[in-house]
Amino acid sequence: MKLKFLNTTVAGLILSLSCLVSTANAGLILSDETVVDTSGQAYSKIFDVSSFKDYINLVFTVEARGDYGTLNSENIEFLIDDISFGEFNYNTPGVNSIVGPTGNSSYDYVMDFSFTISDSDWNTLFADNSEVKIEWNNANGVDAKYASYVNFSLSGTPGEPNITDPVPVPAPTTIAVFALALIGFASRKFKKQS
Repeated sequence: MKLKFLNTTVAGLILSLSCLVSTANAGLILSDETVVDTSGQAYSKIFDVSSFKDYINLVFTVEARGDYGTLNSENIEFLIDDISFGEFNYNTPGVNSIVGPTGNSSYDYVMDFSFTISDSDWNTLFADNSEVKIEWNNANGVDAKYASYVNFSLSGTPGEPNITDPVPVPAPTTIAVFALALIGFASRKFKKQS
C-alpha cells in the first residue's frame, strides 16, 4: 500500500513539474536576427502568433548595428502588417546609440530601442488571421559595412483568456511520460518480489 501511494505521489510531482517546464518562455512571442549585407536592405517575414492572441503589454525591442550615422538618409523603419511604427536613427528620441566596435562614428553605430504595441492594435492584428508580417527597411543611405545586423524580438504578458476560447491544457512532456513508464515497471518488479 505504501509503495502505491509513493508511486502516485511521484507521478503527480513529475506531471506538475513538466507543466512548469513547458511554460518557461511564455513572454517571448517572436524574434529574428538578420545580417545586413546589402545597402538599403529590406526584410519581410510572416510569423504565426496564434498562441499569443490574449497577450497584453506588448513591447517590440530592436538592436541594430550599422551605417546609422548622422545623415537623414541613414535610418531604419519598422512595419507590422504594413503599419509603420516609426523610422529610427542615432538621434531619434528614445534610441540608445553608441559608436560601434570599429570606433568609426561616420558609419558604425549600435542602436538599441523599443516601442510598444497597444492591446487594441494587437487585437486588430487578429481580426483577419493569426499571423503578423514584420518588415524593416534600411534607407538607401544605409550601406552594408563590416558586421552589420538587425536583431528584434516581440514579447508580452499572458492576459486573461477570452471566455469563449477553449482553455489550453498543458500536455505532459515526453520525459514525464517516460518517467511514469519506468515507475510502472519498477512497481511491477517490486510487486512480483513481495
